[in-house]
Amino acid sequence: MKDATFGQLLREVIGGTPVEVGIKILLAAIALLWDNLAVIGTSVFLYFLMLVVDAIMGAMLATKDGKAFDFTFFLRGPLKKLSLTAGMLFVASMVDSMIPDMQWIPETPLFIAVATFVGITTLLDVARKY
Repeated sequence: MKDATFGQLLREVIGGTPVEVGIKILLAAIALLWDNLAVIGTSVFLYFLMLVVDAIMGAMLATKDGKAFDFTFFLRGPLKKLSLTAGMLFVASMVDSMIPDMQWIPETPLFIAVATFVGITTLLDVARKY
């Protein structure tokens, strides 16, 4: 085999351009998360609602301190929190899929624990800003 870069090897194994491979990886991650997100659907909706409230209150506090409203700064905080949360839930979902299926273990215990932690932390952040 010739000396090939990692991208070329990945393209040969998975197939497609690097953008197509990235899209396939993203879709696989969404498919892995989807079953678990269906379990905590209401919590996910409340989390997004708290992110919106958090962003609005953060913008109000910034303008109260005399800073001009900046839309990119307004989106940066919620997008960072959303990406970190998605990463934590993705890892929890992967670990939950590795736990053996036993009757005495509730369905996706680690995923629900991480989602609860994230929700409580976000609620406390919003309450602190209020």
